[in-house]
Amino acid sequence: HVVSNGSISPSPKKVETLLKYPRPLNVYQVISFVGLASYYRKFIRDFAKIAVPLHKLNTVDTKFDWTPECEIAFQSLRNLLISDKVLAIPDFNKTFKLETDARNYGIGAVLSQQHGKERLWKPVAYYSRSLTKAEKNYSTSEKELLAIVNAVEHFREFLYGCEFTLDHKIRRF
Repeated sequence: HVVSNGSISPSPKKVETLLKYPRPLNVYQVISFVGLASYYRKFIRDFAKIAVPLHKLNTVDTKFDWTPECEIAFQSLRNLLISDKVLAIPDFNKTFKLETDARNYGIGAVLSQQHGKERLWKPVAYYSRSLTKAEKNYSTSEKELLAIVNAVEHFREFLYGCEFTLDHKIRRF
């Protein structure tokens, strides 16, 4: 990683490896690419959502079928790393904001803080993961609560002993 001017960004040399990664031709290459890309998931909002088509190929039992959705996911993950993905360095004397969301396929969160004279909210880190088969059966409210619990647990090193606000998107009917 490169740390400068109060921000963190992916190392250009390491990102170059990901950018040069050839289109996967089999399940094992998909697993390898997703593993490599996962190293940078904290820089990519909704990583789990973007990677869904690739995860569907991640089982040896599944026939390898590189669909247009797989190609979009593959290119998106590579391109998002070169689009000025910069995270703010956390300041433990400031309040954090934790935003969570849940969808039918996964949960996600953004941890952010206000920085600069403009006091703009800047991301400190992203978190996302796919839902398990059992979790996909949860109600909308249960998925939203799962997102909150998982995000607080994931970011516990940032949040423990610090003030933070929670912004979640529980849908009402």
